[in-house]
Amino acid sequence: MNELSPQMIYKRTQATAVPELNDVHDLIYVTLKELHRSLAVLNENPTFGSDVHNNHSSRALTALYVLQVSLDFDRGGEIATNLFKLYEYCRTQLVGLSTRDESADISTSLTIITELLDAWKRIK
Repeated sequence: MNELSPQMIYKRTQATAVPELNDVHDLIYVTLKELHRSLAVLNENPTFGSDVHNNHSSRALTALYVLQVSLDFDRGGEIATNLFKLYEYCRTQLVGLSTRDESADISTSLTIITELLDAWKRIK
C-alpha cells in the first residue's frame, strides 16, 4: 500500500488549493468568488450542523473577514465605508444562521455579493 505522508498531502493541497495571485485585485476577486460559492451553498439550506453547513459557514465568515480588513478607509472614503457596511450585514446574517435565527437572510447576502462580484469583474 502506497500511503502519502501528511507532509506530502499538505504540499499537494497547497499546490492546488489557491491560484497564483498577481495583485490585490486578484486576491479580492478570488475571495469574493469563494464567498459567493459558500453563500450559494448555504442558501440551499444544508442540514444545520452538517459538515457542508459548518464548512461553508466558516469559509464565508473567513472571506468576509479578509474583505473587511482589506478595506483602506483613508483612500477609499465613502466607498470603503459602504463596503464595510455591506460586508457587516452579510456577516450578521451568517452569525444569525449559525445561531438558528429565523430572520437570518442568506438570500439577500447572496444577492449583495453577486452584485459586488459582477462589479469587481468589470473594474480591472
